[in-house]
Amino acid sequence: MSTLVIGSGITGMAAALLLALQGEETAILEAAPVPAPLLRGFERDGLHFDTGFHCGAGLRRGGLLRLWLRALGIMDFLDEASFFPIQEEFRFSPGVTDAATAAVTRFPAQFDELAATVTEQFGAQASQNFLELVRDMFAVLQHSPYTTPHRDIPLAFSWGQSPSLHDTLAAARLPLQLSRMTQARCAFYGIEPRRASFHEFSFVGGLYFDSCHGISGGGKTLRQAALKALEQAGVSVRCNARVARITHTDNHVSGVELISGEHITCTRCIFTGHPGQLRHLMDAGAMRPAFFRHIGEMRDSMQAFLLFGSTNKPFLHHKTLYIMPPSSEETREKLAPLESRHPLIYLCCDETQQNGRFPVVAVSPTAHSFPEGDPQPRPEAYSLWKQKASARMLEYIRTRVPELDDLVLLDVATPLSLRHWIAGSSGSLYGLAHDTETLALFPSTRLEHFFLAGQHVLLPGILGGIISAALAVGFATSHDAVLQGFRQCANNE
Repeated sequence: MSTLVIGSGITGMAAALLLALQGEETAILEAAPVPAPLLRGFERDGLHFDTGFHCGAGLRRGGLLRLWLRALGIMDFLDEASFFPIQEEFRFSPGVTDAATAAVTRFPAQFDELAATVTEQFGAQASQNFLELVRDMFAVLQHSPYTTPHRDIPLAFSWGQSPSLHDTLAAARLPLQLSRMTQARCAFYGIEPRRASFHEFSFVGGLYFDSCHGISGGGKTLRQAALKALEQAGVSVRCNARVARITHTDNHVSGVELISGEHITCTRCIFTGHPGQLRHLMDAGAMRPAFFRHIGEMRDSMQAFLLFGSTNKPFLHHKTLYIMPPSSEETREKLAPLESRHPLIYLCCDETQQNGRFPVVAVSPTAHSFPEGDPQPRPEAYSLWKQKASARMLEYIRTRVPELDDLVLLDVATPLSLRHWIAGSSGSLYGLAHDTETLALFPSTRLEHFFLAGQHVLLPGILGGIISAALAVGFATSHDAVLQGFRQCANNE
């Protein structure tokens, strides 16, 4: 076997597809019984809930994410009619000094509509300042050939030195409410505005100002398309193949051992899991002590509490909703957790499903203290907290959004749930923190032909995972070979 890819999430599938396009013999190893388990979502009470994809930035025709899906061959198995624009709405807690706070404010799904919408809500000067900020975000994407298909520029792995998002927004002279709406997208990767790099935010949250779309069926549809692309490319995906050890000979990766005792040889390996696992999967001599010390010191992003429910009302159809804390200088600096009086809650739903019901997913940061490890059975105090927190969150949503007064709770996920399903994670929804104080991991490692990829290495999200895979494959084989297909798709779009 030439190349082994560990993990079958979007990053692992993207890496395998890019290698197969170069004629490389490639196989994916997945510990779970099915491929891409987090991307595919789950079923409750006859409804399908997304856990891996709700909406995507850059899915318009010619958009960055769509170009990469086309370069991977995944777009060949996605129906154009399944894409739909998603508008973002924001509801602030009433009772503060800003007279407009109690009103519903919004961002449109397309950049072309942005100026008129912001002018209508905040005035011409605010709109001008805001559009300058958005153009600065778009300019950040011009720093890497992996985000800029139409320019021949040098390779750049990291986004370089950057001010914080908080400081950038303060300098932009935006109305406080508009500033809060902008930084709410920090919830997409669990970093508070004071610690969020403006450059990295431009990639994760800023790209949604370009376009914001959903796919009918969400992550389940995307997963099915990726698996069809893998089958067509001749990539094998082996499930129930949990890796117990990554082996090496001298300073060269040589293969993996599974928990079953089977040894699989390879000449190259790409690891897409949480880097925290590597301390248990590799011999101490495989890497320098500083590497293991570094990943041991890296912290995860903010933890999250997820509520899964159903409604008979189409209020959230093709829409996402942020329930916002009151506008204030204090809330400009942080993401209000579920334990706050007025927490930040992000809600979305998929297409109507069984009997006209809509599945609803609600996400809120949490600052609760959780037991170590993955205790089974769960401690009584934790179970009681989970019950009270879910009831409070459900009631808060019903109160703040009367259109969802029929919302029914079907299940919840806490950081302990996430810790159980995401090996190596502390329970964070988004893995390692990407902020102004964290040194990112590099795709290449001291161990020859062993590479790192995934949202933990570069940035979170579907696009972050794909580009991290492209970078890893570029370092493993040839950046020119990877970028050639990407640029060709951009020219033909």
